[in-house]
Amino acid sequence: MAELLRMGEKTGGASPTHHEATADDLAEVVEAFAAAAARLQHAGCDGIEVHAAHGYLISTFLSPHWNRRTDDYGTTVEGRTRLLRQVVSAIRVRCGTDFVIIVRLDGQEFGVDGGITLDLAVQHAVSAERAGADAIHVSAIGAPDAGVSFTDGPIPYRPVQYRELFGAVRSAVDVPVIAVGRISPAAAEEVLAAGDADFIAMGRQLLADPQLAKRLMDGRPDLVRPCINCFVCVAENFWDESPVCAVNARLGRPDAPKVRAADVPRRIAVVGGGPAGLEAARVAASRGHDVTIFERADHLGGTARFSAVTTPINATLIDYLAAAVGELGVNVGLGSEASADEIEAASFDAVVVATGAHRGRPPIPGAELDHVLTGDDLRMMLTGGNGAALRGLSTGQRFAVKAAQRLHLTTPERVRGLSKRWMPLGDNIVIVGGGLVGVEIAEFLAQRGRHVTVLEQGPDLGVEMAHPRRWRTLHQAREDNVTFVTGASVDVIDEKAVRYTVDDAAAVVAADHVVIANEVHPGAALADELAKRGLEVHVIGDAAAVTYIQGAIRTGFDVGASL
Repeated sequence: MAELLRMGEKTGGASPTHHEATADDLAEVVEAFAAAAARLQHAGCDGIEVHAAHGYLISTFLSPHWNRRTDDYGTTVEGRTRLLRQVVSAIRVRCGTDFVIIVRLDGQEFGVDGGITLDLAVQHAVSAERAGADAIHVSAIGAPDAGVSFTDGPIPYRPVQYRELFGAVRSAVDVPVIAVGRISPAAAEEVLAAGDADFIAMGRQLLADPQLAKRLMDGRPDLVRPCINCFVCVAENFWDESPVCAVNARLGRPDAPKVRAADVPRRIAVVGGGPAGLEAARVAASRGHDVTIFERADHLGGTARFSAVTTPINATLIDYLAAAVGELGVNVGLGSEASADEIEAASFDAVVVATGAHRGRPPIPGAELDHVLTGDDLRMMLTGGNGAALRGLSTGQRFAVKAAQRLHLTTPERVRGLSKRWMPLGDNIVIVGGGLVGVEIAEFLAQRGRHVTVLEQGPDLGVEMAHPRRWRTLHQAREDNVTFVTGASVDVIDEKAVRYTVDDAAAVVAADHVVIANEVHPGAALADELAKRGLEVHVIGDAAAVTYIQGAIRTGFDVGASL
């Protein structure tokens, strides 16, 4: 109803298609809301939520920025809340005292000059309560003319981003307050215990795991599939597509394979313990197969574990998948780099290869210099270095890195903290490649005091990201003084500089270290060898095609469900 009656929006027609709402227009709006509520009550609903937020009709009346009226519906808080109060009162009269009316309000309009402030939002909540609202649902909205503001509101990027907003409303009204805004189950418990809200609303988390409530009731929060705040689901809304989810391969995919008990249990080998391999193992084991994971590292997670250094929430996905395969009795062999001979000798019925991508060096003069790091080199240096990764470091730096490894200080969480004090990287860092990986590494390094320049050969940055996430990440990186250069062709890497060309003009930038972030290719050599020996082989994740977490989970799910 709110969308149909979004009368405050102008359209782009050749002739006027809008006018200032008259008293008769507004009476029609009030009646439409009341009639809609009555229909829902007749259909068996116990209540409704009046959407008075997010730039829809009622919210434009509440905002001093948008509401320029000089009659009884503008000028003051009393005037600007009049339409909301009339809608709530009309629903109450039509539906009676036992019908629940929730009002959703903006706690703030971020980036909107003269918009709704927290003080005004509290007054709006009090007005709604006095009009008869049974609960207040507090959200927020960002400026409509700035893409990055979308991740201020209504889809926040920071955990529990609206706590100050709903907490202030909670202190001002006597009816229950509903909190929203990237609230995890653990954070929800803390918010409720602190008395900052009475109920928690979740959106993206329920897309990630529709069984969330049941798992929490069963006392298994470790088996809740977490939302990783990647905005993949939200991005689909911009194109009027059904939402899909990076971590829930079923969402928005009616043609996804059904997970049914296997007709004949089989022995399955999964080579690689990253997201793709773990998801394949989870699904296959849930169907009754006997699954063994071979992981060459001493931990699960693959490159997603390293990504948790720059994107901490990715660690929650690995934790969930590890708990899920453990619950299902999957055999996990860490420090086990399975060879083709070993796998063939073990007589598995099928092998799933999830060995990830290969990160190499481009054919650029100087790319083999010691201070030039591939993505794998950087990962090994920070979370478990070897000789190749440490070759460009001084003796003191090598000693410090090795000491950190021996003291178990190379987990993603530890690296995030310690790297704010020291990292074995110089002050000036050039990143070759401005895709997802390059942009996230740039932001991470800039926040640790490095002067970072990203050279991207193409015209766009972060193209693998869902665009709300891309807006926010690029905005933050620029706030951290990262320099982005698009259309840049790298010519030579010297010991202290990178020389490149943009629009036929030569340029140079200082570089103590260079990170190659664009030479990523599928790596399925093991699969090719196993196939030659006549084994049933399935290749998934980045070993098949570089599609990051979303592709890893989807291919892992599909293969696990089809074995």
